[in-house]
Amino acid sequence: KSAVGIIRENIENPKFFVFSYDDPEWIKDVLEFKSEELVIVDKKYAGDRFKTYLRLISLCKHNIISNSTFAFWGAWLNENPNKVVVCPKTWVKGKEFEVPKEYKCI
Repeated sequence: KSAVGIIRENIENPKFFVFSYDDPEWIKDVLEFKSEELVIVDKKYAGDRFKTYLRLISLCKHNIISNSTFAFWGAWLNENPNKVVVCPKTWVKGKEFEVPKEYKCI
């Protein structure tokens, strides 16, 4: 299963906010989003030392995170008690990273 698929299965009419500092156009080319459900958050919103990005990630209702501690902390700081967080099972060099048991690891 894909992370996007898990969100679609659990959330009605999801809106995907994608935080990509390097290559936001890649997202449109590789991932299959409907235009009405995709918002790419431009790097101009990253803020001083990325603190604005971190805050925006934490304000999302749900999170799909990459294998980075930055993304992890964004999801961790998300105060939605009903949040769905999808993360990778394997993080770095084949090692697992301890995440809250309610996270959906794929």
